[in-house]
Amino acid sequence: GLSDPVFDELTVGDVSPGGRFDPLGLAESGDLEELKIKELKHCRLSMFAWLGCIMQGLATQEGPIANWQAHVADPVHANVLTN
Repeated sequence: GLSDPVFDELTVGDVSPGGRFDPLGLAESGDLEELKIKELKHCRLSMFAWLGCIMQGLATQEGPIANWQAHVADPVHANVLTN
């Protein structure tokens, strides 16, 4: 049926069929829950940074590298306050 596993060694509903991916052994240090929270915080920060890149592109109609080059060439006149 639909719920039968394709491979005999896998069980239905197993979220990590090959075992937990942990090549550095960080999960054994005992602070796995803290590491999960840190990962969520970093993911949220990176999503916010990506949103900033998108908004910058929409506001200036240029890419982030072109904006950075313009700012390095003339930081007094090419910044967030003058645009």
